[in-house]
Amino acid sequence: MLYRVVNKYNNGIIEDFIDYSEKSYGINPKNIKTSVVSIFKYEVESSIKPSIINIGNKNYIVPNWIPCHPKTELKDIIWVKKLYNIDDEPKIEKLTWKFKSSSGDNEYITKKKGDKYTCNCRGAWRAKNGECKHIKEVKSYNK
Repeated sequence: MLYRVVNKYNNGIIEDFIDYSEKSYGINPKNIKTSVVSIFKYEVESSIKPSIINIGNKNYIVPNWIPCHPKTELKDIIWVKKLYNIDDEPKIEKLTWKFKSSSGDNEYITKKKGDKYTCNCRGAWRAKNGECKHIKEVKSYNK
């Protein structure tokens, strides 16, 4: 089990470190004015379950790449699940235009999302490049 140890010595020096013990933690009272020992857990916020890897004799908690004590185990990690939020995506400009059909009562909708154009008219799926007269008209206005 990992412990956080904070020792304040008689000379005013404060020592703060993470230590490992298989049993209870013992304190050597020599020159120590006060000492606080508490169970230590790494808190990791991520959308995927954390794991521990060893690279070059150093341990890390991934995916956050947090350096950790060499004897850290998965039970020493508190996983705070971060759910993917669509609002975290970069905003892409979305524009919409409506066109009345020249041959009837239909209404065609042309959309631009980022650099891509779509239209729900038959001309869009008939054209080899997917550009109907509505998309061409919108593009000519956006130059």
